[in-house]
Amino acid sequence: MRVPLIIYIDQNHWDKLEKVYYSKLKNDLIQDVLNKLNLLKSSNKIKIILDLQRAIETAQRTYDDSRIDLSNLMFTLSDESFVIPWVYLQDIEIENFFLRKQGKSENFIREIAIGKGFSYMMGETPEVQSDSLNSDELTLINEKLKEYYPDLMKIQFERYKNKDEQVQLEQVHRAEEARKILFQMDSDDERKQLLIEKNFIFLMRDIMNFLKLTDEKKATISDIEYATNALLASKTIPHNLKDNRKRVRFMKEFPIIYTHSTLVSFRDRDLRRKIDPNDLIDIASYAVPIAYLDVVLGEKYFITLAKQAKLDELYGCRLFSKMETFFDFLNQI
Repeated sequence: MRVPLIIYIDQNHWDKLEKVYYSKLKNDLIQDVLNKLNLLKSSNKIKIILDLQRAIETAQRTYDDSRIDLSNLMFTLSDESFVIPWVYLQDIEIENFFLRKQGKSENFIREIAIGKGFSYMMGETPEVQSDSLNSDELTLINEKLKEYYPDLMKIQFERYKNKDEQVQLEQVHRAEEARKILFQMDSDDERKQLLIEKNFIFLMRDIMNFLKLTDEKKATISDIEYATNALLASKTIPHNLKDNRKRVRFMKEFPIIYTHSTLVSFRDRDLRRKIDPNDLIDIASYAVPIAYLDVVLGEKYFITLAKQAKLDELYGCRLFSKMETFFDFLNQI
């Protein structure tokens, strides 16, 4: 049985698809893309995946028509399949490194990363099912859910909206502060080397946390477990990692972590461009798809950065930012 290609579509392209799908805009190319996606999906040649964070953003839209139309199209084409946030896969990826070095079977991250079923997050109403309640009681409960649940969800999202915006602004401020030193450097290569060093330090910190070898984690395990983990680290992690070229080679063994840190670094080295509040969400949404999925249709800026970093060549993901080239690719499947 042929395994379908897994395709991730970024939110800005979903917006274009939605406008044409509901005849709010006429565009022959996008209509052709929609038709082709439906055809390939129905023949099990592709599987379309959503991003969980982007789905939440869609749920927060204040215009009911926009939210409902877009979410319905996304559900229809994706069958409510989504990729979980990359931060939840870091430890699994680190564990895989040690399993691989010991010749053991690895966790199948591509399968773990994909979940299904989250329409309730975008305004859809969940349904209560029960063997102990009679049909009249179930009908009454579900009618009440339909009446009150959408308003409840709206209140919940609006409750956190301002907090989310404040967090984003704080993240932008920290990111701008962190890259001030880059403006003081004479060459892009200097900036590149500094960021490689920082990314390597962050990765080693994550590995030590995973093995519980940090001062904070040490108290949570026994002395025997600590000694065992320390020995594993000593035997498995290369000792000659003072050279940045070797550090990069090592970091590439952690596809999600390397993809995320590389996109952040390439963004930070683009000194002409200010950091956008949505950058962190954008970069986070691409980390898993580029590292483990087959095809990404994304925003031009970040797709360009990913290609400059040769992430597509490294992890075998087809990257597109234009509907024209994406459609050409679909025709070859």
